[in-house]
Amino acid sequence: NEKADSVITASVYVHDNFGTLSCRSTAVSDIIAGHPEVTKFILESETLEWPGYVEFDDENHKILTYSHATKIYLVKLGDLANYERLYDIYDPGVTEVKIATGLLAMIHQRSASSLPVLLFDIEQGTLIDKLLLPLGVSESIEVIELFSDRLVLKKTRAPFQIYDIRTHKMREVRGTRFSQLSIAHYIKSKNLVVMTDNDCVQLWNAEGQVVQRLMYFGALDDAAAQSK
Repeated sequence: NEKADSVITASVYVHDNFGTLSCRSTAVSDIIAGHPEVTKFILESETLEWPGYVEFDDENHKILTYSHATKIYLVKLGDLANYERLYDIYDPGVTEVKIATGLLAMIHQRSASSLPVLLFDIEQGTLIDKLLLPLGVSESIEVIELFSDRLVLKKTRAPFQIYDIRTHKMREVRGTRFSQLSIAHYIKSKNLVVMTDNDCVQLWNAEGQVVQRLMYFGALDDAAAQSK
């Protein structure tokens, strides 16, 4: 945790069948001084029982917790500087939450014709936009991720699509309809998305264009064997 110059650890225990998360913070200064045992419990007021979870977002300096105990998707945002709660969002229709720079996306259960996505300002918790992504009756979402101001998604039997949140324009990535690529990582400093499959690693820019392609060593060995 760069904001508080500390290390956060999340632990589970045998006595409750590894079902509850316990979070602690240890100051880097105490670790350097040889006293890593000097810790303090954090988020003690939260019920972090599986399948609930906690996510520490160093980019926005926020803590996101999801409580499953209420049977309602309750998202709580806290501040990494002092671990204090900032705001709560109750929404029974949400199935997934994504975080990007300055944004929090709450993905809803699909309707007959669309997938609703609510976008919030992550600092204030205010709703800034609602997206209705078209979705056919026989279609389902295989991949959806939020990077910067782009949503990257793939529907069944369809190519990857990149949705610009600011302009509301959708771009299809040609040649990816039957792709087995999955999203591995976002390189914020370069604004590039790392895509991987069984054969290669690809770097995509914000428009879905491949700027670099690397083959796995295993794929190279297979190609060499087939050429013999």
